[in-house]
Amino acid sequence: MDFLVNRFRLFDYDPEKLRKLLPKLKKVSIIEGYSSMIYELANLIADKKPQFDQLKLVKGTSEKVFPHYQPIASKVYGMSIANEYGSTESGIIAFECPKGSMHINMEGVFVEKDPEDGGIMVTNLQSYSFPSIRYKLGDQIELAEDSFRCSCGMETPVIREVTGRIGKKIFGKDQIYPSLTLYYIFKNLYFNQHRTIDFQAHQYEKGKLEIWIKEPVTAEIQELVLTEAAKYFSDIDVILIENHDFRQQSGKLRDFVSHLD
Repeated sequence: MDFLVNRFRLFDYDPEKLRKLLPKLKKVSIIEGYSSMIYELANLIADKKPQFDQLKLVKGTSEKVFPHYQPIASKVYGMSIANEYGSTESGIIAFECPKGSMHINMEGVFVEKDPEDGGIMVTNLQSYSFPSIRYKLGDQIELAEDSFRCSCGMETPVIREVTGRIGKKIFGKDQIYPSLTLYYIFKNLYFNQHRTIDFQAHQYEKGKLEIWIKEPVTAEIQELVLTEAAKYFSDIDVILIENHDFRQQSGKLRDFVSHLD
């Protein structure tokens, strides 16, 4: 983490350092970093009732902004986390407007969806030294219909959702599932059951999946997660393990980690 003018960059989760920096946050106008770390910072300082006198933007990047991040972000920062989507090869691909739509940066890139696997293909319109044409980033996306018009007034194409990485697979006893299945399981629990559950899944052997849950695994959570998972996984034994502080890991927060060869 570091301060650059009045910008707070959050890419390293250290609770003690964050507490010491809390007084300086009053002067910050932009908070940016990994989405999960911005969420964890909000949880960490919520009871301190921080004052953000100059804050204009909270921007998450490099990770998905899960729906359950937003209530605590709005409470602590006074605004939701704006989502930025981009890559090293292509720069900023899309940015979330105040109305919640991810507008494609038409000045810098041209975006297509691969009809075979649903993956994003990006043509870079700004790099003259090393142009990339229909480059496959490996992310699976959902594009808005051509007729869609955002209420913010911008008429650029919109990415409805970046659902996950192509190629990451969860192996059942006989079947193979995309890892983005996990995203839908916990998204459904949030919207349908109104339950916020922070998780990270690990697979060490085929047919078994460990899901690490940050909070204690009560009988209610066990029932909710296993019932929802059974709608997607037909030949996988799902095991819930409680109280893993997986946010302490450095770098991006991965929602699925495969330990298989």
